[in-house]
Amino acid sequence: MRNTSLHAASFAASATGMGQGEIIAAVLVARHGVRGPYGMMQDHPDMAELRPYAPNMSFALDMRSWSIREWQGLTGKGVRFLHDMAKANLRRYRALLKAEGTVPKCARLLATPDTDARNLESSAHYISALLGLDKSLLTTDMMMLRQATSFGGTIANCANLTRRAPAHSLRQGGAALPGLPVKCATGTERDLANLNPHHGRLAVMHRIQPHLERISRVLGCCAPELCAGGQWRAQAPCSIVDLPVGWSPRWWETYEGPLSVGFYFSELFLLQALNGMAVASGKLSPAEAMADAAPVLSASYALAWNEHNARAHGSALAAYVLQLLRFAATQAEGQRLTYVSSHDVNILYLKHLLGVSWKLAGWPADFPMLGGALAFELIRNAAGDAFVKVAYEAPIAPWLRSSSGPKVERDWLTVPACAKWARAHGCPLARFVSLLADATSPECVADSSLRTLLLDVRPRSATIGDMEGHTKDRSRRYDDRGQPPWVLLLIVQLLGCISDTLLG
Repeated sequence: MRNTSLHAASFAASATGMGQGEIIAAVLVARHGVRGPYGMMQDHPDMAELRPYAPNMSFALDMRSWSIREWQGLTGKGVRFLHDMAKANLRRYRALLKAEGTVPKCARLLATPDTDARNLESSAHYISALLGLDKSLLTTDMMMLRQATSFGGTIANCANLTRRAPAHSLRQGGAALPGLPVKCATGTERDLANLNPHHGRLAVMHRIQPHLERISRVLGCCAPELCAGGQWRAQAPCSIVDLPVGWSPRWWETYEGPLSVGFYFSELFLLQALNGMAVASGKLSPAEAMADAAPVLSASYALAWNEHNARAHGSALAAYVLQLLRFAATQAEGQRLTYVSSHDVNILYLKHLLGVSWKLAGWPADFPMLGGALAFELIRNAAGDAFVKVAYEAPIAPWLRSSSGPKVERDWLTVPACAKWARAHGCPLARFVSLLADATSPECVADSSLRTLLLDVRPRSATIGDMEGHTKDRSRRYDDRGQPPWVLLLIVQLLGCISDTLLG
């Protein structure tokens, strides 16, 4: 659920948790910054591969044009967006980090990025901006860059800030890990169909077909041979929506054909726009491109990274977030701000487990912006009680910014089962821990310490049976006082018995 949207001006407030307590810790689960593109079926793009789908296009596909050191590495514009995020966060968390002037204390920071180059680079640039390191030093001094983007490396004068996250806690998808149940694999087509008719391929195609058709016309898609098969009629036009459909064997997508091709070029347009490049060979402005690309991306995210996959692959990350928050609540020293550079899929898994939703200006609901982050703030009020507030924040795209306006937007979120407390302090820590743990599948967590944490903090009503089959509507598991419905039913039955006895 969405609460209120606050722009970067709100970040400048002191670390007071919206004036209702002191921020004592923050965990930011972020998507990496703007990167270079993939190929359609390979790690790097190749015009020969794209030409049958885009005969009208001439894409710049060299690393120099994208200002990257390696494919899928962080671009120069990606660095700037991360610096915008870091500066906004430093204004908000200055007291939390015990910053001396503009430089936080090293012991108060921790970075646990995924192992991909774009995540290590995103983490290093974000932390370097917090520490006041001139970005030109980091990008021109290769030795410094290698140090900063390595586990245990040094950023500015802070050593060992970058550490590995718990094993498999940033997992994105694929087969079940060895020793874990089959249900811990990325969902099948049947699993997807069982979730919700709204997730069905035909329903999604109906919603996004006009966007796919416009993208297809801009590309000039497609070469006739791409439509060969059961759907192809001799001499008929071949567009993206006419491509043959089949269930994809790749975990990061659901269906081959219109959805996968539409997603690929929509993401390419997004990366071009954010990187300040000509979009679609200059045929579209960034705003025009995103009017069609963003809905296609959003629909694809909802299909592929759904509730089933959130439990299968996101439970470990949820446990890691809880571990960090509980540590901060009980320890006077140690890191106060943890930056977890992950992927869009990881953020969307947490979204499903929490039951939250966000909306940023110019984007579809729940869009996981590059460089954006889910922020978990641990608040302590005057009475010493701990609460958790959740927000989604992201850099504002250049074509959506005003010259004098903010560069980062934040949307405060309401966890549905904590709506009663949302306007006061946030969700009570114990309740937040219990609710998020209850949404997970502990049996899909490979790390024993994280799995034990989830089992220890799950509500007493959560049995082994619950672990094998989660209720489809977790919001009905508790009433507004935090009591499970079966408790209310038992009370009603007891009152009925007492009434019968008295009347009899």
